[in-house]
Amino acid sequence: MNDAASSVIDGAAQLAAILAADTAPESSIEAYRLDFEAADAASTEPGWLREARRSALAEFERGGFPTMKDEDWHFTSVAPIADAILRRSRKGGEVSADVIARFGHGQDWHTVVFVNGRAVSGLGAAMPPGVTISSLATEIERDSELLKRHLSKLCPPESGAFSALNMAMAADGAVIHIAADTVLDKPVHLLFIADSASENTAVQTRNL
Repeated sequence: MNDAASSVIDGAAQLAAILAADTAPESSIEAYRLDFEAADAASTEPGWLREARRSALAEFERGGFPTMKDEDWHFTSVAPIADAILRRSRKGGEVSADVIARFGHGQDWHTVVFVNGRAVSGLGAAMPPGVTISSLATEIERDSELLKRHLSKLCPPESGAFSALNMAMAADGAVIHIAADTVLDKPVHLLFIADSASENTAVQTRNL
């Protein structure tokens, strides 16, 4: 992720913290809405994406979190998530090469590392012809056609509360494009790490 994309994410998170400091949300849904409104106020994202995010948040607020009365969630309670007041994720610390290697399990992979939902390493590695790996934050900054075609189409907000919330809040993730008839020389490994700065936050990533 480049410096410009990183600064946009950090600026939105900082503004969210400032605006939310004097407002104690009464519910988890209100907490998400407050953080969304703060990020939206500071957003420099393309207009189509901002509108898609607003629509997704409205979809999430209409239905709320699923309960065990919902058929798809009949045997799973999401109450620990639904009842928790979680705020927007914060920037994490640096991750050493030793830690990354430990999670590589001795394998030779194309590894992209995320800390608290933000890409921190692996995006600049050489890839085979026909393969590109970028970050969602970078593609948003570029206003890429790939995002316009797929971001709200794959796992659309209407498919469920978590999909809607993720569409509204996700700021980063991996965007992998593999051209037709292309063969990868080795697997792509997306490594997601959460450090102490992630406590009491909701890390929202979207991979394409």
